[in-house]
Amino acid sequence: MKKIYYLVHSTNWGDTFLSTPTLRYLSKSHRKKINVVTHRKDVFINNPYVDKTFSFDEFDLLNKDNIVKYESFTHAGRKDNNGIEKKFSHFDGRQLHASDLGFQLPIEDLEYDFFPDPLKLDINLPEKYVVLHVTTNWPNRTWAYENWVDLIKWLKDNEIFTVLIGSGYREILHSSYSDKPLDKECPLFEDYYGLDLTNKGTMSDMWWVIQNSQAIVTMDSAPLHLASTTDSHIIQLGSAINPTFKRFYRNGDWTYKYHFLGGTCKLFCNTNLFYNIKEWGDINSVPPQPNCLENKLTFECHPQLNSVIDKLNEIL
Repeated sequence: MKKIYYLVHSTNWGDTFLSTPTLRYLSKSHRKKINVVTHRKDVFINNPYVDKTFSFDEFDLLNKDNIVKYESFTHAGRKDNNGIEKKFSHFDGRQLHASDLGFQLPIEDLEYDFFPDPLKLDINLPEKYVVLHVTTNWPNRTWAYENWVDLIKWLKDNEIFTVLIGSGYREILHSSYSDKPLDKECPLFEDYYGLDLTNKGTMSDMWWVIQNSQAIVTMDSAPLHLASTTDSHIIQLGSAINPTFKRFYRNGDWTYKYHFLGGTCKLFCNTNLFYNIKEWGDINSVPPQPNCLENKLTFECHPQLNSVIDKLNEIL
């Protein structure tokens, strides 16, 4: 009997996490567990649809006779015979992995999978608290530091325990995006009522912290997608990315405990082909568009602080 290997070529945690619905669909279709080859084994821990996980170096050493091989997240920046480039920024990431294998996932199969290890961090959290994922990204995907400061102050003034999560790292980008790496950093806050867990613990630890919270506030990020496997309220801060590419299907519903808070601008230029053409002359250029492409002084796609506070008041 042939062994099934699913090669997931994405290098960061978030993009790899997007492959879990496709993995589940493959496993159910074959009626067997799948071997996964990945740069991020920690995405697939305890996954009941996985037989074994391999790094790409480990896979290279295996006997390839009598196997079936599937691969996804391939060919970023490469054009096909018709000169069309697969534009990762214009895909629902879950469907991106699936489309590389020639199919689209049905709505009911869009839920993510994550099966955490037990909590290892030695922490004592109150019964009720809010999680904030504060990090820097492209400017159009970074809520202003001053907004975070004011939100943290409001939480403290209202005696709402706050847990800060996230990890800083340098992301090496595909050459079609940028020749320079992107530094994602977790800023420091001097005055808050709560616990700073940034750059601490594992992804499983982060899952437990989110799972037991009343709500998480974050922009588009790996913790945003991880939160969709918990039962916590999700407050997604709007950016230049169309939220239809990021929405979550939980408990048979698109809106279950999910709250998208955008700004006054609804153009979503980072995922709008009009701006590919406006800036570069065709639809195929996919570099990040970090600035406002309408040349506005501020990012009007970002939500105002008061809308976030109003939503938290509603949830809490």
